[in-house]
Amino acid sequence: MIYIIDHQDSFTWNVVHQFAKFDKVICSNYYEVNNKLLDKSNVIVLSPGQSYCAHADIDDRWHVTLDAEQSYLIDLDNNKNYKLEVDDEVYVMDSGRIHTATNFGFKPRYQLVIRKLLKRNQLQEPTNCTVELIDPPYNVRYLFDKSFSILLNKLEKEGKINNFRRTNNNSIALDIEKDEVQQLIDLEKTCGFKYKIIYGQF
Repeated sequence: MIYIIDHQDSFTWNVVHQFAKFDKVICSNYYEVNNKLLDKSNVIVLSPGQSYCAHADIDDRWHVTLDAEQSYLIDLDNNKNYKLEVDDEVYVMDSGRIHTATNFGFKPRYQLVIRKLLKRNQLQEPTNCTVELIDPPYNVRYLFDKSFSILLNKLEKEGKINNFRRTNNNSIALDIEKDEVQQLIDLEKTCGFKYKIIYGQF
């Protein structure tokens, strides 16, 4: 689902038309904004000379560049740079790949980034899991994004997980197909931090 606020101009129609290629569009009048839906999107500002740490995300993103000069999204898995242009186009990003963004220009980069809502997958043999960190290191978020986020993005697209949520700063919970639980267990060998898995019941 994509949420667009109608400012009653021709540009709004064009944006709705562009986004409709990717998902269901909900368009509200400017005076009747649904704040819960609005919270799913952000304009992200990246200052000149800055970049993000390498990471992946569980949810894919839509990107619209509002202003940029010598700014790039970088697919680190495939060593590809994508220059950001102000072209009124909507781009879908596979956030399950390790990526970053950087601004080599002289002015801030403004980009509208919209999170693609996770699907409500119907699982065949669901297992409820809570993953709790044990003595997390200082860079656990970086390590998590380079391990768990990649796996969770893949499993979500395959329809193998549901109801993902962060329960606190040191734990997540989700429902996962019984046959995929071993993948969560095996991550501890390579992710760089310790955790325990608590299994619930339905």
